Amino acid sequence: MGEALKIRFDFLKKSEDLENAVMEVYRNLKENIIGNAKRSEFPPIEIKEVSDEYADIVITNKVKRKSNLGKKYILFVKNSILPDHLKFISQHDVKAVIFERNFLSEYEEKGKFEKALKELIREAMMEKELNETAFKKIVTWKFDTREGESTVEASLFLDESMRDVRKKIMSIKNNMENTWGNLFEKAKELRNEVKELFKKGKFDEVKRKLNGISKEINRLRSKLSTYPSVLLTGPTGSGKSFLAKIISEVVMNDPEPLTISVPSIPPHIIDGELFGSVEGAYTDARTRPGAMLFKMGGVVFLDEIAEVPTEIQSKLLVYMSNLIVKPEGLDIDFPAPVFLIAATNRNIEKEIEKGNFREDLYHRFRWKIRMPSLEDRRSDIRFLISFILVNRIKSLGKNPKEFYITHRAIQKLENRKYPGNFRELESVISEAVENAISAERTIILERDIPCS
Repeated sequence: MGEALKIRFDFLKKSEDLENAVMEVYRNLKENIIGNAKRSEFPPIEIKEVSDEYADIVITNKVKRKSNLGKKYILFVKNSILPDHLKFISQHDVKAVIFERNFLSEYEEKGKFEKALKELIREAMMEKELNETAFKKIVTWKFDTREGESTVEASLFLDESMRDVRKKIMSIKNNMENTWGNLFEKAKELRNEVKELFKKGKFDEVKRKLNGISKEINRLRSKLSTYPSVLLTGPTGSGKSFLAKIISEVVMNDPEPLTISVPSIPPHIIDGELFGSVEGAYTDARTRPGAMLFKMGGVVFLDEIAEVPTEIQSKLLVYMSNLIVKPEGLDIDFPAPVFLIAATNRNIEKEIEKGNFREDLYHRFRWKIRMPSLEDRRSDIRFLISFILVNRIKSLGKNPKEFYITHRAIQKLENRKYPGNFRELESVISEAVENAISAERTIILERDIPCS
């Protein structure tokens, strides 16, 4: 066991109410961190309150004279920050500045103090304990899952920055259930039969089979101006593909949306990929139903829609106006309702100005959702770390409940920059997990985290 962690409370004599309130928070925190801590996560380091010794942490509202009472400080100020406070802050390592009046009357300011003190205690304990593995957390400390349980939606729903996204997804779900449910259920029931008939070239029979779908679309067309579709925007790696899968599961109960990555498809065959084709329509063309017929009643995810050639954008606009496809080389059209999700990392408004993207196609999307960058989700990063760890460890056939990560490794992940956003965080954590497993460890250390 290392030496005791020393904390000093140094308040003005007339600050009895403040000191009592501070001590109450401190004692609850001390009991929570030390008294109830799992021995597997924290070593038994003693915390000692001192009044006349140099301390590791000093909590004070005194700034009248130069103070060298400790290594790190939490400073209380009455109503506002004054020049004396600024001078004090410039001379000492001050973790947080807390306003006394708010602290005595508001839970939010008490929470700020508690968080700052908790972090200081943990940092000081880690400095005294040379063994990094003495301070660790089980990787499920923020997120856990039962065996076989789907976890796809979990990492996007806790952060404050995602509140509007959550609300919009629920709104989309309600709209689909109340308005479109009957149409999509009918289409889904006919999907496999239609695919087989199309491949056999029995196009008139396909048309006859879809007659009921046509009537339902016409009925809805008289009431609605737009069909169900979502456009996802946001920076590269922010999780648009992940969100598309979530929407597919939550809104449409479709865990396997048909994904079409536009950049990976030669421009001359995109038409056939989306709307179908028949043999002889163009060189190497074959008879196939295309994404919309193939997945009707389900979800088609069009990734990087801004890469779609403008002439195909026109056909996509027509489809989104009536849910009807006309395969290449065939003079017959078919109703083929799908829930269309599209995504792009480009600035669509600028692409419209440049003439690269049709404005009417942009407005044809029923719902639009912008994904925040990882920098905008910093308040959620510990949950994201735990979420990715659990899923990565499970994907490697290991039990997450048998794995730990040290506090230093967590801090390194928190402090690292992620220009590649959520995707980069996933990559960094995956490499860290693999480094630990390669070293035959069930604990992820700071050195396992790749440098930026």
